[in-house]
Amino acid sequence: MNDDLTLLREYAKSNSEEAFAALVSRHVNLVYSVALRQVRDPHLAGEITQAVFIILARKADVLGPKTILSGWLCRTARYASANALTIQRRRQRREQEAHMQSILNEAEPMHEETWQQIAPLLDGALGQLGQKDHDAIVLRFFEDRNFKEVGAALGASEDAAKMRVNRALEKLRKFFTKRGVSSTTAIIAGAILTNSVQAAPVALAKSATAVAIAKGSIASVSILTLVKGTMKIMTWMKLKFAAAVGASAIIAIAISTVVVAQQTKNPNTNADSNVATDNSLLITPDVSVGKVKAGMTEDDVITALGEPERKQGEVLIYDKRFGFSVVCSRQKIVGAVFCGGGVDFKGRTKEGIGIDSSRDDLIKTFGQPTSAKPWATDQEQLEYKPIGLTFILQKGKVFHIIVDFRKPR
Repeated sequence: MNDDLTLLREYAKSNSEEAFAALVSRHVNLVYSVALRQVRDPHLAGEITQAVFIILARKADVLGPKTILSGWLCRTARYASANALTIQRRRQRREQEAHMQSILNEAEPMHEETWQQIAPLLDGALGQLGQKDHDAIVLRFFEDRNFKEVGAALGASEDAAKMRVNRALEKLRKFFTKRGVSSTTAIIAGAILTNSVQAAPVALAKSATAVAIAKGSIASVSILTLVKGTMKIMTWMKLKFAAAVGASAIIAIAISTVVVAQQTKNPNTNADSNVATDNSLLITPDVSVGKVKAGMTEDDVITALGEPERKQGEVLIYDKRFGFSVVCSRQKIVGAVFCGGGVDFKGRTKEGIGIDSSRDDLIKTFGQPTSAKPWATDQEQLEYKPIGLTFILQKGKVFHIIVDFRKPR
């Protein structure tokens, strides 16, 4: 297993092209497959693959002795893919309403339906796992290692490795279930094992080896941009983890103090008081979603709701607190609110329409839609332009609500 690190050390010490080429040949399919699932563009996935191996060449002498190289490559490929998608969105300047999900890979007959459902969600689900759980899944199903080998790589027994893999699979199953994909851990395991790693283009291993050994000096501008952005993300993630570990004890003490104080003052206080309730998230078409109102500026939203959990371009993301994201125009004026879509959104219209409402409920409440069209596998988009509401349905139930404040439409 640690033959990977032996080859990497050989490359780092003697600049052995043969050693690095062996690593690229061994792992190029894994890296390419992670990238392809996320960007759904073979050419861009190829550039991401080259960027990942350039980063590996640059970091060859600093990776620790306990590094699981396949896990490291998988994480780096996700960082690079996320960076590539950000660059692509900025360049194309498409409207924020473009929904991301689509089904991308043809699957083996036995697990075809499950794979088509989980493929667009898989890398996001893996990103939610802890590092050891993540690496265990990569080793067991991406590299088809047995439990003894997984345990050896993780410094654990065969039984412990089996338990870790099973727990990680259960976490994946719960992640998929929350997003409308119901399956068993056995079927999920079979689908991932059968379909997760696909053959990269024949020439990609050679080109990735060449540009990586040259530390990127012969790479295209787009690949070098990916390298730079991805290395920044990796640095940020490392700093974020270190800060979280350092602060965790202080946070735990602070939370305990506040909870005890609140319960002493009022034993009936709801511990989830920060979670938005239905009444605070009333959807009024053309007018508002909770405290977010048409005509507000980005600063107005932050004043009303507080700082977002994160910001992507003109999008203020409040997934954990409210279950929605606020999309602003380039002039910093609220344009739309994206509700639900895999996060917990409790809001409804005054008629009671919300997440999990049926197609029939929508027709009874709002009449026939302005347009109805397929969105993805098992998904449909119903648009009600006059009132600025768009519903994405999954298996006949509302999964995502877009409240559009822009006029004219």
